[in-house]
Amino acid sequence: MRTLSNALITAQQNTLAKPYNHLVMFLDSGIDTDEPLDLTETGILCDADATTAIPVGSIISIANDSGYGNELMKVTGTGTTLTVTRGALGSTAAVHATNKDICISTDYSSKLLFIERIEEMYRDQATTILRNNDRAFDYISMEGRMVRIAYGHTTNNAVVEPDGDNSTNEYSYTPELWVKSQMINSVEGESVCQIYCEGCWYRMRETKFKAYGTAPYYQWIFENTHTIYELLEMLIEDVMGWTLNPLATSDGIVDVFKPWFRTNAEQPENVAEVVWRLISMTKSYIRVRANHIFDIIYPQNADSANETFYSYQVPYFKEYIEKVNALVPNTINVLCNKTTPDSDPNWQTDVDTIIVGTATDASQVAKYGEVLDIYIEGKITNQTDADLFASAILTRIMSDTIAGQLIIPHDAGMELYDKVSIVDSRGFQ
Repeated sequence: MRTLSNALITAQQNTLAKPYNHLVMFLDSGIDTDEPLDLTETGILCDADATTAIPVGSIISIANDSGYGNELMKVTGTGTTLTVTRGALGSTAAVHATNKDICISTDYSSKLLFIERIEEMYRDQATTILRNNDRAFDYISMEGRMVRIAYGHTTNNAVVEPDGDNSTNEYSYTPELWVKSQMINSVEGESVCQIYCEGCWYRMRETKFKAYGTAPYYQWIFENTHTIYELLEMLIEDVMGWTLNPLATSDGIVDVFKPWFRTNAEQPENVAEVVWRLISMTKSYIRVRANHIFDIIYPQNADSANETFYSYQVPYFKEYIEKVNALVPNTINVLCNKTTPDSDPNWQTDVDTIIVGTATDASQVAKYGEVLDIYIEGKITNQTDADLFASAILTRIMSDTIAGQLIIPHDAGMELYDKVSIVDSRGFQ
């Protein structure tokens, strides 16, 4: 029997045919806000009577300038003024402008035939097929609308929101998606609607980073003034309007190291590019959750497995493939402390004292011999930061030394960067 207990999930694909799952979409109710809303108001003045369009019990979202709203609200009273519970289903209260669409949550779970949901490190997407025998989707425009997919089952227990519907359904929401295309497919004896959706990472790719700096280049330089966490917080919360949770565990870099950091140096960058450049300076990863909430995750070898799968008992795995690679390079040098101007590519070695940050994996060097890679980061000016930067680079490379593929029955509890343990007795019988 063999146990592998150091596998980190960096991508997952959930494919479910006719699943017991939950899908809601936020569609325009035809009612708009008739006043701005602060963080605490519970009465929403409408531009028309909402009694029919937005009944009591509805979940609503108010559109913003990007076309979607992050906050969910539960309607407890309707009419020309809606009475609502703010920050429903685990979302966070936000300010809202006047003359904005009020979108209502529409449950299409009963029409759900198929879901393929793919979550990767910096992208997320889904294809969903819905029954359309009543031809209702022929007349519903879904492009750009927010979609919430939840995995779960009918448990016959009264599970309270947001983990259920206060009745018999228990489910867990996945990160939000937006409809990018809608297709009606009519075949003999059947009509279906297929929607293709993309998530928060694609949304960030579509958003150019121009919140700071001035036109036409929108360049902004942070001269060792903010930690990486603080810069990520600015991007996720100030630029995108989402939420970055407080740091649970520090890797010693993300909330300590203050980089010299320039945006849009050569051409306009999108927000996802800037986020990726920042998190790549650390040993951590970013995970998105439902309600546009982001976590910074620092996986460590000593972490316990989130779940164990077995070849011979529940929970089973169907197939596991494991590949182990040599660590190449296994030594990193970072050359730092350039004092000449950026416009001058030369280092004044007779004036500058070059600082060398170093990180190495002695066990891999012993196996294969030293393979050195050199990075140049002239704006780092002290030994501590130079060593931290080298360590972060080597940690990223080390994460690629083990690769694999795990096929299991659908497990709603698994998330990116969870750690799994595999216990395999096959071949030992």
